Amino acid sequence: SLGFELFIKLAEQTHQEEFEWTFKRKNGSSFPSLLAVTALRDENNKMTGYTCIVQDMTVRREAEALRNRLLKIIDHSPDLIAYGNIQEGIVFINRGGERMLSVAEGALLGRTRSHFMPQWVQAKIATEAYPQIEIQGFWQGETAVIHADGYEIPVSQALISLPGEPGEPNYVAVIIRDITEFKKAEARLAEQARD
Repeated sequence: SLGFELFIKLAEQTHQEEFEWTFKRKNGSSFPSLLAVTALRDENNKMTGYTCIVQDMTVRREAEALRNRLLKIIDHSPDLIAYGNIQEGIVFINRGGERMLSVAEGALLGRTRSHFMPQWVQAKIATEAYPQIEIQGFWQGETAVIHADGYEIPVSQALISLPGEPGEPNYVAVIIRDITEFKKAEARLAEQARD
């Protein structure tokens, strides 16, 4: 085909080219592929042929689509979803979390939890959460975060250990849900019970 001839001509000029291409299977269904065309040359740099490798990209495309859907879910969640480590600070925080704290997009990246957690919460995490995370990989409890205006927001918080690859730092993910309305309802019920 004309397109394939173009790939060969480009490979002749650059020695190797990669292209995304759609191929058809014997049954007529199509699949996305990565096509690598390499020009073969002799010791005088004269082209003697070419090699062509086709890699089926179906699984990769499906994984990318799933990843993109999950990222949309995370980004549109009203809960604060973030992760980071000691060396890098906060590496990711979703927009729902930034809205909860009323901070600008990206304002907490590279910062530590001290920028949005009260001292008593940091102490609780250090003495209660981290020891449990080291053993079980997970901790959940009620804590609070600090809104940009300075007041505390009561939250349910889950911390999850995310071991890094060998030689890379470990990460901790956090999922935080605002429980202000729950706490207000709980206080009303307690007040009614006293009456």
